[in-house]
Amino acid sequence: MKRLFIALAVLASAISLSSCEEIIEFNGKYDGEKLVLFSCANPDASVFTVSLSRSRFFLDDSQDERPYDITGGKVTLTVDGKTVNLTEDSRMPGTFRTDLVPKVGSRVLLNATADGLAPVSAETVVPARVRFTVVPEEPKVVDDSEWGIRVERHFRITIHDEADERNYYRFSVVKDGTDDPYFTPGKDDETQGGSMLYIPTYLMTNDVAFMRSGDFDAVVDVIEGESVYFISGLYDDSFFNGRDYTFDAWIEDYIWKYEPSYGGGHESEEPREIDLYDISGWGIEVDSVSEDLYRYQSSRDDYRNYDAGLGSIFGEPVSIHNNIRGGIGCLGALTPSLVMF
Repeated sequence: MKRLFIALAVLASAISLSSCEEIIEFNGKYDGEKLVLFSCANPDASVFTVSLSRSRFFLDDSQDERPYDITGGKVTLTVDGKTVNLTEDSRMPGTFRTDLVPKVGSRVLLNATADGLAPVSAETVVPARVRFTVVPEEPKVVDDSEWGIRVERHFRITIHDEADERNYYRFSVVKDGTDDPYFTPGKDDETQGGSMLYIPTYLMTNDVAFMRSGDFDAVVDVIEGESVYFISGLYDDSFFNGRDYTFDAWIEDYIWKYEPSYGGGHESEEPREIDLYDISGWGIEVDSVSEDLYRYQSSRDDYRNYDAGLGSIFGEPVSIHNNIRGGIGCLGALTPSLVMF
């Protein structure tokens, strides 16, 4: 009820402040279309991929089916002094690949060209792996129904943050999908041909280090006295720079009491043997992220919050971070570290 009252009060204020509007003609400088480049170096990937497209003027409302395509695209990758030409995927125009994969610590340089567009370049360094530990704690049963048990699996996570440098992190939950009745290897996995399933769930925590102050829902949670945050997106180490930082987190898991059936119901009347303490196959992944990737993704998040919330009324426009010289986009780097149980 309190959340509804706050939302209505904010909506009323927004309406009163936006009742008068004026259309202003754009008279700024437009430099024309630019080459757009996106790529992320991952030392654990089997290939290195680059996406090229063309930019579009924000007031262009034409309905071209494929307005962002480029022609004559060429991409060269230099890793620690070795240079290769990337090959364009014939099934995915604008997507270029090579099997030269940067390693941890590698310096990566990209150069790209396309017909009718100025050449672009970008560089990054692949960050070191994160040092962290995960200790499982007592599980908590949330719901026990006829079909299964919903349980919170709690963990105590310690990040060993390096001193005298800024570090950036991403957290993920993974699970070995080989024993999952709903998991089909080769169809559902998002890794390079493995059996690892990236679960569509988040770590949750009460730790204020993971509260996003720019998120209106998070602000409402604080007002209402709630303190559960989803650990999603990217985070910097400003809250614990240069020291070990320990926090409690949990994930929600559902344990079937019977073998589930795709057609509804369950395959067998015999219940499965359940061990609430069995977390085999689960994993926590913490990725070390380059500063440019962090700044790009954070600015994207800020823009979404601005566009969907009160920023369009009260705030200044958000500029998306860009590290592509001569163009638009982001060349980032991400190094995974995984603890499996």
